[in-house]
Amino acid sequence: MVAENTLKVLGMTCDGCSSRIERVLSKMDGIHEVKASWENDTVFVKYEEAKITVSEIEEKLKGIGFTTEGTL
Repeated sequence: MVAENTLKVLGMTCDGCSSRIERVLSKMDGIHEVKASWENDTVFVKYEEAKITVSEIEEKLKGIGFTTEGTL
């Protein structure tokens, strides 16, 4: 089943940060769509629940230097 979540993500300061997040997350198996907004400190993800979890997405974000504060 395809799910959607918007994550609160801190540490983005520019379009480059948003682009990096979109590029890294979109390569993960099970991710269908990613839209990061540094202005709003949010990352929208559409993903396949059978292949990936929100926790795995959050871990990937932490691994590239961003802090997550859960879903909105």
